[in-house]
Amino acid sequence: MIHKLLCLTMMALGFSSFSQVTMSAIEASKTILVSDIKTTHLLFEDDISYLDVGSPYFVADTLKAIIKVRHTGEDVFNPISVESNLTIITKNGSYYSIPIRYNRDVKTLSFAITDTDQQIREMTERRERKEELEWEINRFAKELEFLAPNVLIKNKNEDFGITVNGIFYRKDYLALRLELRNDSGIDIDVDQVVSRLKLREKISTDYVYQERVIVPVKVIDQIGKIKGYNTKTMVMIFKKFTPNKNERLFIDVLEANGGRSARIVIPRKKLLTPKVVYK
Repeated sequence: MIHKLLCLTMMALGFSSFSQVTMSAIEASKTILVSDIKTTHLLFEDDISYLDVGSPYFVADTLKAIIKVRHTGEDVFNPISVESNLTIITKNGSYYSIPIRYNRDVKTLSFAITDTDQQIREMTERRERKEELEWEINRFAKELEFLAPNVLIKNKNEDFGITVNGIFYRKDYLALRLELRNDSGIDIDVDQVVSRLKLREKISTDYVYQERVIVPVKVIDQIGKIKGYNTKTMVMIFKKFTPNKNERLFIDVLEANGGRSARIVIPRKKLLTPKVVYK
């Protein structure tokens, strides 16, 4: 377990705006002021695995890498109730003990917990890169709304059909547009959609092969239910991938608490010849 020298970083805005915030380090001995009418947020670089509050007059909760803390508002004139500490261990083994003190009229409500100014810069850069990638994906998703079909691949199920009518590529992302069709009168509750690269055929009995599960970075209009005699469209955006010479992409749509499922198989050649969407 690594015992970190704590450095608190103040942020003037919320966590979703890291790239727009100027952050400065505070001495390790600095106590965090906590109110009973406002919530203070502490953001760590890794998810929280252990949290202990040293006093019953303070309450705290975790959400992944964020700790929310506030005072209960009880016995605020009792010296025993106004000071405490938080003990935190993150999933990477880092250990923190943070002093906290009650103050109703706090000014700073958000802190990023890091070690050095260099790590502050690295955290900001990672946030900026993540925001840029999300912007690229969302822009691609918006463009897909206006693109005409460029392929037509169908399965042969009698009561649960899949049609792929679009394969598109932009920068580092590949998008597949699927139509899911319910040809029965009973609604289909979709449990999960699984995408895997699998061999087209067995090469030899002694050939060892590991199929690859391909997880989309974004799903547009994710489908939970397809009503009877109805069709719904969804788009799956993947980080760019290419199948090996003998692989095809299998997409399986499974029904929750039911026996119906559908599979569509996309040939390698179709995946390698998408419609390229330019800037």
